[in-house]
Amino acid sequence: MSLLNQLDEHIDIDTIPYKGGLISVVSPRKRINTQGFLTESKSILGAVVRQQGALLLRRFKLNGAKDFLTAVETLSGNKLCNYENKSTPRSQVIDRIFTSTEYPSDAFIPLHNENSYTHTFPRYLYFFCLKKSISGGETPLANSALIHQALDEKVKDEFLGKGVRYVRNYGEIDLPWQEVFGTDKPQEVSEYCEKHSIDYKWNKNQLRTEECCPASILHPDTKEDIWFNQAHLFHYSNLGEGAQDLINVYGLNNIPRNALFADGEVIPKGMLDHIRDTLNANEILFDWQPGDLLILDNLKMAHGRRPFEGQRKVLVAMSEELTHRELN
Repeated sequence: MSLLNQLDEHIDIDTIPYKGGLISVVSPRKRINTQGFLTESKSILGAVVRQQGALLLRRFKLNGAKDFLTAVETLSGNKLCNYENKSTPRSQVIDRIFTSTEYPSDAFIPLHNENSYTHTFPRYLYFFCLKKSISGGETPLANSALIHQALDEKVKDEFLGKGVRYVRNYGEIDLPWQEVFGTDKPQEVSEYCEKHSIDYKWNKNQLRTEECCPASILHPDTKEDIWFNQAHLFHYSNLGEGAQDLINVYGLNNIPRNALFADGEVIPKGMLDHIRDTLNANEILFDWQPGDLLILDNLKMAHGRRPFEGQRKVLVAMSEELTHRELN
């Protein structure tokens, strides 16, 4: 019996099927107290997320950021965390509730697991649709266990054997270090880096960091091997045609971000293209509706963003910080 069948008198259940699994879509069957339902059902809903990797709550009475905060505090057991060591621009809406990545509407954000470029990352993500775009703007998903299985064995062995080195230069373009680390005091940044095993180097007010992380993790519940890194995002080839212009101006060693194998070897572009192709071939799509609350197991489910037209506003919260040391 499905776990959700235990809630059958309260909800209707639909599914988003994909090759290798499904995502349940839960809607209230009748007018119910949303907060009361989430409080009573959070253990079952949490088990479904851990089992499937994702769960979509639809047509519940959630009308804004405060309702979203109340809901995710309940669902997370008050274990929400802040967005630290940032990689993309976001704004804090209210306490521990952020906008999703604030890239231009024509930008495509590739599939990725949140903060998999660093040693500390959230276990769960919560997305809340405040406003749906006119067209596009989907949040594609992909099962990272299936990605791990689908990758070419030679490519996978290289990454698993070597790990990934993430290089960042904070300066004129990309995020400044003050925004990434949430302080304008270099000493506090240095202390953060030392605490989190990040190599760092100051050159006057310019900062360079390097951090080595595994390319995969073992899922703590399902014991599946999970593809868990952002080499394809950090590598300069992700910039497409603009990459060479950036290299010509700054030099390869000084571009804002790059990914290497952890031993310092260059990652062949062909390997990264294969990873991107594998991610794209396994993406799962659904259309947002205003009021949707999407819960993701960040360890198991990658997410991205499609380009869009019109206004789009999706909020995000994160919970339960984990580290590579705890999982590997």
